[in-house]
Amino acid sequence: MEFTMGCSKHAYDYETLAWSDLMKTILLTVLLTVAATAHATDYYVAPNGNDHAAGTKAAPLQSIMRAQQTAKAGDTVYFRGGIYTYTAGINSCATRTDTVNAITLNNSGSENKPIRYWVNRPG
Repeated sequence: MEFTMGCSKHAYDYETLAWSDLMKTILLTVLLTVAATAHATDYYVAPNGNDHAAGTKAAPLQSIMRAQQTAKAGDTVYFRGGIYTYTAGINSCATRTDTVNAITLNNSGSENKPIRYWVNRPG
C-alpha cells in the first residue's frame, strides 16, 4: 500500500514567510529609530541670550543651568563662544571665595539617547 500526499493550494512556503517576517522586522526597526530621533531638539546657549527664550539659534538661552533644565534625552545643546557670567556657587562664604559649579553637566540623558553638549570657539 502506498500513500501519496499531493500539493494543496493552501500549502505554505516557509522560506517566503521567514523572509517576509525578517523584512517586517527590519522595517519596524527603521521606523521606530526614525520616530525616536525625530523628537530630538537642538538648543542654543549664548552669553547674550535670554533664559526665557526658546533656545533656538535665533533666540538662544543664556545659562548652562537653563539649558540643562530644558534638554531631554536625545537632544543637543550648542554653546556659542564668549564669556558666561556665573553667580551661583555651592557654598556661601564671607571671603567671597567659593567653589563654582559652572560647568558641571549633570543631565546626560539616557543610555541610548544621550544629551550632547557642543561648544563653539569664539569668533
